[in-house]
Amino acid sequence: MKILKSIKSVRDFNKENKARNKIIAFVPTMGNLHEGHLSLVKKAKEKADIVIVSIFVNPLQFSPNEDLDSYPKTLKEDLEKLEELQVDAVFTPTDKDIYPEGKENAPRIYIKQFETMLCALSRPDFFSGIATVVAVLFNIVKPDIAIFGEKDFQQLLVIKKLVKDLHFDIEILSGELIREESGLAMSSRNNYFTKEQKGKAAMIYSELNLLKHHILQNNAKSLDLYFYINKTKSNLEQNGFITDYLEFRSEDNLDLITDYSKMKINNCRIFAAFKFHNVRLIDNIKLE
Repeated sequence: MKILKSIKSVRDFNKENKARNKIIAFVPTMGNLHEGHLSLVKKAKEKADIVIVSIFVNPLQFSPNEDLDSYPKTLKEDLEKLEELQVDAVFTPTDKDIYPEGKENAPRIYIKQFETMLCALSRPDFFSGIATVVAVLFNIVKPDIAIFGEKDFQQLLVIKKLVKDLHFDIEILSGELIREESGLAMSSRNNYFTKEQKGKAAMIYSELNLLKHHILQNNAKSLDLYFYINKTKSNLEQNGFITDYLEFRSEDNLDLITDYSKMKINNCRIFAAFKFHNVRLIDNIKLE
């Protein structure tokens, strides 16, 4: 496994493999790798000849009051995990590589369609930061395929829109959301919890499944979406969770669904974000 520490080393590595007609898959990460990340790497290995993973904690996607300084960094352990999976190369750029004139002077990309909903409302810098860093990484790595997880479903659609509108010649694939045994969606920020808090945080998943059950078991005449949404929020808030959002939205474009009669069950997800012990947790489950 090669450790690529400069843009030139990435380009040299890719030039060699492109000359051999190798298909290159790319998995961008912020490190502190867990099974969710590794599942994307495994999928990349199935789809391509060469797999490149990047590890870069992107400062542009953090707001001033967020956890950039305390975000877990475990490069040694991350490299060991990727070595085990026989990844071909890992790109570990610095802030200076990605933003040569500083993040304050970096050009920003805004995907307006997704800037007024879900996570964008409470994290105004997040998706612009994501779109910008991914565009930079795509220009450096120039992969044939890039893979993103479905846990950050809004992010996935932002990336697809970015690739389509800026005419990147890259196929975007998604990897399914990976959960811990408790059902809690895997996240690097789960490490902020004590063992007891982590177990209780899994209540989000159980409540979303109850909500899904109510939706699928009722017909349009007897169903009140707001009743069940508010009941789910109340159950979680009584157990120490703070609601950011809980909504039904289309998978295609994240259009909000408030009317059951207009809901296409197999094209809809429940999207949720809650704070628990000052840790922000997101989740989503497909209605099918």
